[in-house]
Amino acid sequence: MAHAYLFNPGAGKLKLLRVLFIRLGISFTVVPREHFGRPLCEITGRGGCEAEFDELPDFTDEILLMDGFDSARFHALLDSMKSSRATIALKAVTTERNLFWTPRRLHAELSAEREAMRSKTPLDIHKTE
Repeated sequence: MAHAYLFNPGAGKLKLLRVLFIRLGISFTVVPREHFGRPLCEITGRGGCEAEFDELPDFTDEILLMDGFDSARFHALLDSMKSSRATIALKAVTTERNLFWTPRRLHAELSAEREAMRSKTPLDIHKTE
């Protein structure tokens, strides 16, 4: 079942996303800041896991974490967000690898990836060394 997890959504953005989620049949949770040190596997209800230790700071950027999305629902959500101008710069899907990360680690990884994409030309991205 598709479930979205929101980190630091603004009030206006949350209103807009709530409408989109309901229209698309997607359940969602706003993750409170005090859970930013817990592993994603715990936040997503998988339990029985331990986070990789991190000393990363909390963050204020918005993040959308998508869990259990099939391709059709994933694209429907992204298309709906784009057409309604409900932008969230940092988006991710759960994977076996990132489930053991904390939201702080997820933020650090997504931010680094975004910065790498911004700083390179399209040719550099595909260049192998």
